[in-house]
Amino acid sequence: MTYEGVLRDPPTKWIYDLVNKHGNENLEVDTFLTNAINYKLIKIPDVYRVSLKFKSLLPANFNNYIFSYAENASHIVNYKDKAYEPSTIAEALPNAMSKYVKRVL
Repeated sequence: MTYEGVLRDPPTKWIYDLVNKHGNENLEVDTFLTNAINYKLIKIPDVYRVSLKFKSLLPANFNNYIFSYAENASHIVNYKDKAYEPSTIAEALPNAMSKYVKRVL
């Protein structure tokens, strides 16, 4: 972050409020206020220029990333094939419905 434009002097009341509300316990308030006001230690710029850099959270090779998920899904298919038992109602329902479908058509 960099600043641009004119550096402005804040009002004296603003400096007093800032130091009194947010000053450190170890700060000698009177000395600091005197120096800050007399030597104009606090400046506020007109504009700040901010630059942001984003880093991708994806691995360098996205195909390998997707492949790792595709390979990890294989245990779900194997489990489903071995543990799946068809429901007797699900098997009987098409047979029962087919009789009525033929009558409607």
